[in-house]
Order: sequence, then structure tokens, then C-alpha cells
Amino acid sequence: MGVLMKQEAVTVLLVGNVVRSEQKAGEFNDREDATRLVKYDFILARVLTPEFDIVFVRFPSDGSIPLPLPDELVTLRCGVRASFGTLRVDVEAVLVGSPVTT
Repeated sequence: MGVLMKQEAVTVLLVGNVVRSEQKAGEFNDREDATRLVKYDFILARVLTPEFDIVFVRFPSDGSIPLPLPDELVTLRCGVRASFGTLRVDVEAVLVGSPVTT
């Protein structure tokens, strides 16, 4: 994770099924400037990979990237960046099916 912390963001492909999702919205005071209010609004989704790992990803709440059906195997193109000591995974595009590997 140390290498990722030095970079702006990386793009990854994540294969799996979106098995659960929920709307997250709210606001909080900025850590560096207490007078600044930070608002957030996104859909937090759980992706179950073929290896049975769960990965949490964020979809935009405006519906610009629709949520796949739970029984649909998809490849998600995601931007990953460091955020508050953890990784933030934002969905950039949904591709149906899994990528072909050789």
C-alpha cells in the first residue's frame, strides 16, 4: 500500500458479481479545515469474486453507471486511490462478462 499512497490513482479490473448494495449519503467536517463541510453520496456495493473474496466498491448515486444484476458476472473497471489510510475503489465502467486470459 505504500507505493499506492505515493500515486494519484491506479486503474484495476475486478471480476465478480455485485451481490449487495446500499445508498450512503451524509456529511462531515473536513479534518484539515473544520469550517469546511464535506458531503458524500454514493452507492456502496459488495462484489463477490470467483475466489470468494468480497471487495467493496463505490458506484455513483446519479445512476450514470447502472448496478449489474446479482446473477450477472461482470468486469468492473475501477479507479483505486488512497483515502484516509485505506483504499477507495470507484467504479468507472461495467463490462459484461470476465476478461479472456491466456
